[in-house]
Amino acid sequence: MKSALLSLALFSGCYAQSIDISQGVGGPNPPITNPAVMGYDSLSGKYKHVVILSIDGFHQVIPNSSVTKSKVDLATYVAMKPASVMASLLKNAVNYVNVMGSKPTDSFPGTTALYTGATPRTSGVWYDDVWDRSLYTYASNCTGIPGFEVLNDETIDINSTALDGGGAFNLTHLSYMKTSWGSCAYLLPHEWLRVKTIFEVVRENGGFTKLTDKHPSYEIFNGPSGTGIYVHLCSSIH
Repeated sequence: MKSALLSLALFSGCYAQSIDISQGVGGPNPPITNPAVMGYDSLSGKYKHVVILSIDGFHQVIPNSSVTKSKVDLATYVAMKPASVMASLLKNAVNYVNVMGSKPTDSFPGTTALYTGATPRTSGVWYDDVWDRSLYTYASNCTGIPGFEVLNDETIDINSTALDGGGAFNLTHLSYMKTSWGSCAYLLPHEWLRVKTIFEVVRENGGFTKLTDKHPSYEIFNGPSGTGIYVHLCSSIH
């Protein structure tokens, strides 16, 4: 069974913990029976496993330096530590070095670009703190003049002091919209995204997906369908 590791320039990082928040972030996330997961032997294509490592601080070119593009952080590290785990992984990896960061190069738009291939203009994700003239606060019940500062960071965690954010969202901190039938409904992060994620593509083809990242808000990579991530593990390293 073949596998591949994709090493890329990074904008966010999270370390796996034995904390499963697939249940509780706005309900089951995603429904584990839709779409179904096939056995790996049933999957078509050359590779059966792909792992993306997103390591905070890795740069395409060493900052404030005139070195060539070949002197990226990963290559420099491996040259310094040829017996390291990263060096071992790289020997069995697809290492794509022609990477350019999103603009702005912040965790939320950067990781979105990584998992969708889209720029902020296309994905609709510019930052984890934006203003939207069409949305409402929880307290407004979608009445009065719309306008809300939408946050997709630890602010919307049910417990921002917990390693996993409490495993759910504080619904009073989410943004709300008036539906076409006049009710007032909250928006989860994945409902912001305008484009499909690689997780959705894998699920649609019978694959299994898992994401480990630093906040419940990273359920955004469920994508517009809301079903991209089969298991979401979360911890936060600051």
